[in-house]
Amino acid sequence: MRSAVIGRRSTLFVAIIMLLSIQFASLPLASEEEKSFTNHEFDLSGICDTALTPGGSCDMFNSATDLTKSSKEWIEGDYTFDMISTSQIGLSMEWAMYEFNDSKVGGLESLFPTMPAGVDLFTENGLPADYLRNFFGVDMGQAMTVDEMILNQTESAVSDMLNSGFGEIASLNVEYLERGSRGTSDHCSNSPDHDASGEDNGLDPNDPDYIPGAYADDPYNPPICISISAVIDLSTSKFQLADSAELDLERSYQGLLTMGSEISTPFTLFAMVGHQNTFEIEPPSYATINGVTGQGGSTPSRSDGQYSYNVGRWTIDNRDASNAESTLERNVTLTIGRRTTSTIPVVIDTVNDIAVDISVVLDMSNEAAASLDVNIQLNYIDSDTMTEWGISMVDNSSGATIPWVTADGIRMAEANGLVAMDNFTDNFPVDAIAEGISAIVGEGKVTMDSPSWRNISGVGGLGFHHIAGSTCGEANPPSDDHDRYCITGQNAMSGTYPVLLESSSNTFQFSLLDMAKSYIDLNETGFDLDVITNSDLQTILNAGLSIETDMGDGFVSDMIPDNLPPTNVEVKLILPDWVSTPDGTGEVIFSKSSAVLGITGTNPYDWRNPIKEGDTTVCAANQQTCASFEVELDISSFALHEWTQKAEMEFSGGATFKLYRLGLPDVARDMLSTEDATLDMPVVPADLVRLMIDIGGRLDEPYNTTVPLMDDELYLVFTRQGIQNFATELGTTLTDTIHQAGRDMKSETGQDVDFSQIEIVTSVSNLEPPSSTSVGDTKPIEISIEIKSTTLTVAWEGESDFSLTTTSIDSPLMPFFNTFADLLRGNNLRNAAESAGSGYVVTDPETGGPFELEMEGADFGEDMGDIMPAITLILGLPAGLSFGTFESANGGSSTTEVDGRQQVTYTMPKAGETDTLSITFVIGWAFLLQEAWGYGAVSLLGIGLLWRRRKRKRSLKLDKLENEFTSKNKTRISERQFAAMGGWGDDAASGAPPAPGSGFGGNAGGDDFFEDASWNS
Repeated sequence: MRSAVIGRRSTLFVAIIMLLSIQFASLPLASEEEKSFTNHEFDLSGICDTALTPGGSCDMFNSATDLTKSSKEWIEGDYTFDMISTSQIGLSMEWAMYEFNDSKVGGLESLFPTMPAGVDLFTENGLPADYLRNFFGVDMGQAMTVDEMILNQTESAVSDMLNSGFGEIASLNVEYLERGSRGTSDHCSNSPDHDASGEDNGLDPNDPDYIPGAYADDPYNPPICISISAVIDLSTSKFQLADSAELDLERSYQGLLTMGSEISTPFTLFAMVGHQNTFEIEPPSYATINGVTGQGGSTPSRSDGQYSYNVGRWTIDNRDASNAESTLERNVTLTIGRRTTSTIPVVIDTVNDIAVDISVVLDMSNEAAASLDVNIQLNYIDSDTMTEWGISMVDNSSGATIPWVTADGIRMAEANGLVAMDNFTDNFPVDAIAEGISAIVGEGKVTMDSPSWRNISGVGGLGFHHIAGSTCGEANPPSDDHDRYCITGQNAMSGTYPVLLESSSNTFQFSLLDMAKSYIDLNETGFDLDVITNSDLQTILNAGLSIETDMGDGFVSDMIPDNLPPTNVEVKLILPDWVSTPDGTGEVIFSKSSAVLGITGTNPYDWRNPIKEGDTTVCAANQQTCASFEVELDISSFALHEWTQKAEMEFSGGATFKLYRLGLPDVARDMLSTEDATLDMPVVPADLVRLMIDIGGRLDEPYNTTVPLMDDELYLVFTRQGIQNFATELGTTLTDTIHQAGRDMKSETGQDVDFSQIEIVTSVSNLEPPSSTSVGDTKPIEISIEIKSTTLTVAWEGESDFSLTTTSIDSPLMPFFNTFADLLRGNNLRNAAESAGSGYVVTDPETGGPFELEMEGADFGEDMGDIMPAITLILGLPAGLSFGTFESANGGSSTTEVDGRQQVTYTMPKAGETDTLSITFVIGWAFLLQEAWGYGAVSLLGIGLLWRRRKRKRSLKLDKLENEFTSKNKTRISERQFAAMGGWGDDAASGAPPAPGSGFGGNAGGDDFFEDASWNS
């Protein structure tokens, strides 16, 4: 890694200040050789008025005007440093000498060896400016006057200093400075002619051109001023910058400041004994002084005509020091930052502003080869992260403060060769992201490649190039790689166009079920997700189940490495093609603020369809729960046996419950959810019930319970075999219960009660799981109860009343049967029946109209209330018995004829509802004839026997008469033959005998041949 010590440029100001302070303070004004020419004689009174001092007179020495009474030197200097650019620095110095330390040239005795006594006047004090000026023009030998020698030595000292440490001098100018007017505080003069109080220009004081003397009796004023100005070309090699051939120093330095960096440089200012120095640092045109420290420091405001900025300024006063004291040193600090102009320096809130944007894509479209792709967007990196990654863009020892490096800054570092870019890719903690995802997919499954740089057109990247006037406010950015970062105007050195990294993982096996096992805890329910297959889950989701689970705060935050600045992580989950999301995209986006996974089926079941059986609509499309419950009783025959006083009824029956779909109430839907997940399913289709039963059979311990029935409890295991076993046991239990009820009745009443021939068989069908992942509700789950055909005989035991009661079954039709029983008591039936064309019609004896029965819906209890439908009763009547009227106020009744027998269907009201059933009963003629046959058969038998007896007697009598007649009348036709001809005798083919008296005896005048005409009466 190259270390660009751009921060050392700030030390340029420091070094110049220190060296100039020392250099000018110790500047020799005469060498040993230069002293040899000073062999002149004069006395003190003429020191300023001799042939050696052509300057003329001097003000009288007055110690009261000496501001450095303890020092032989009094110099006030102004030092101004102007950083023109990173390649040039301007130096402007003004030095005002009020008092000159003659000891630097060996004292006045060295200059004037024959000076009279009293020269000790200058033992403690230096030579005032008035006196020094009077030596200007004096030849010091080697064709150099005193004033020339001072300028020459000054130029040589500054040149040597600058050349030795800061580069080449582009220009250097040293000269005496004339400024101000006589008597003013800023007056500087190098002329000895008019510096004393008595040195006017010789004109009358009233003359307009009259010039008075400078200062009355003040030999220190005006001072002698020297102006030094220089422009230095900086040599980057002196600051270890030449090893980068790609370096653009000016753009890099300006880019650093624009990016928000500050160059804070501590240094030491000096003021020699008797000196007062003012230092002012003028920053570059794009910079300002953000602050200074140290006594005497300030940041005066300046203006470049449009924008204001600050300069750094210090004043160090050491004029009160004595000759025995040392140089005054002052530790100060200068901080340079970006000047706010049309270009605004970057400001970042490193606590809240997102530095890194990470997009993690977990692709599960192929669960056998899942993969993890990480896309990284670097907007900026803070200083702590840079330190941890070992990235330095400047020499931090220089005091340069870089709080962050933006995306443009990273591109600048790469373009200028300031940083080895592997430091970014090698140190970015993608492994931490892999570890975060491993908590879901399993430890050791995921390994990440080292990140690599990438570019996205119009978005960003390491190779992104700014477009002038579009992505960057620069008018003419360079055409080389240095246009990859913007230093002025819009988006200058920002993270607007981030640098991009990407990393991919190996492929690994990971399924949606694996994720569910990680995040949905079903331990409390006893359910084991290990028995569920992808096909099961697909079927469940297609059945209408929606799952919403909060993956938790740690799902995303755990993927964020601890050592990164504010980082935003977005995790995209690409689901397998057999599962979808509520928005239909099949993709789920997670963030720190939202880590909710919602999934649904790809072919979800829609319950909003009608259920039909043939042409009959079982349920409408708006009914969430669809089930049917039919109770059928078929009375195939009914007979009364008066002779034996018995009644026989042959019947069979059963009940069938069919479940097509089940709408879940809010309470049940709430129970689906756990602390980890919210599961919702408004309607459960029959196919899903079958699947859940099948899954139950795979559990090591299937869900089971006991069901109370009568005085017993039946064991129910929720598997196919367990439910079938339960159904078988249910039928056996019901049969045994009825048998026991008969025995109990016999025991309690003493009557002969025998229910042993009643057999109930129960069964459950359609439990096989669906054959595909698509589910529906057209094939119901059926629960059947069958009462096998049985003949029930009821015998009269005496008395005129009879009763039928039950305590074990509360039949919905009992009100009707009780009413019918009342009709059979006493004369009610005779009073209520009237003859009609089809038979006797039984009506309400009180109203003469149909019986009105109030029917209430069956209440199956709170647990079953949402499942059980209205009961449909189907009653088949024996031949000859029927309902004349069978009408429901709710429209739930109908009648039909099946094989010559009436069948009525009635749908009872639902629980909580009522209905009025209007009925009349018809006892048909056929039934009556059937019942009358028992009475008429005996009479017919007697009549037949009498008829046969008389017929035989008559036959014998006829035979006898015929014989007699034959013997008397041979030609006459016999009576038997005549009868046969008439069609009524024994030989007749058919027909009724002739009526009595029709010509062969009888009332019509015919002969009663047999004297029995009354046979036909």
